[in-house]
Amino acid sequence: MIRELKYEDIDSVKDFPPIDWNFDYKSFLIDHLGQNYFFAIVFEHNNAIIGTGNCFYLGKVGWLANIIVLDQYRGNGFGTKITKSLSDYLVSKGCAIQSLIATKLGKNVYKRMGFREVCSYSYFKNIDVQEMPLDLRLKRTHDIFFDKVCLLDKETNNEDRSTLLKRYYNDGWVVCDTRDKLEGFYLPNFGHGLIIASTNEAGELLLQVKHSAKNQRTAVPEQNLHGLEFFNNSSFVKTGECTKMVLGNDFSWKPQNVYSYGSGCFG
Repeated sequence: MIRELKYEDIDSVKDFPPIDWNFDYKSFLIDHLGQNYFFAIVFEHNNAIIGTGNCFYLGKVGWLANIIVLDQYRGNGFGTKITKSLSDYLVSKGCAIQSLIATKLGKNVYKRMGFREVCSYSYFKNIDVQEMPLDLRLKRTHDIFFDKVCLLDKETNNEDRSTLLKRYYNDGWVVCDTRDKLEGFYLPNFGHGLIIASTNEAGELLLQVKHSAKNQRTAVPEQNLHGLEFFNNSSFVKTGECTKMVLGNDFSWKPQNVYSYGSGCFG
């Protein structure tokens, strides 16, 4: 049986994500449950919760995320049922495009449902900490930049994520030219740390800021050749790959602007 996830279910599902996701699922659910852009479900079997999943919906675009079935129950079609339930919900909310980030384990499930591959991401993590750059183009996030940040993000991803960006806007960084034209931004608390940049220089500068802290993890799309080049040195190690998949209408976006995707929850 599939039903909506409740607050009292959080402790039952908090340990469902694999360890290598490096993901605090409990904090994630507490942060988003009850928000008008978020929907979460659980799958019950023999009076026990054995699966979960959730989705975000902002206008025409929806994201499916955290679709997990406990190991001993896999291979029974439960993951497909969870995915279909979330997909149907997004359709009911008017989403013409549905996106998700697929692991190797889930990719074939999503393909059978009609999702198509858009691109691959490579994950990297620090070996050595980068030096914090000293550059006059770097500024802290401020209200005067917020609309510009939303515009650059929309031009890059072809979706309006201003509601989410506003929640994680504090304590971020922007890169501006001498006329205060925005060239990129970094929001450390948006997933694993979202970096969007319209120039190679801004993207690299913001990656240096991000990786001046310990234990940072960054996912870069295959189309961002400059971003991948940044990580091809001895200070970083590649830790894995994932795939962005889409169901529904075609859409255009600029993956070359994505220097660090937010997370598998909302791209």
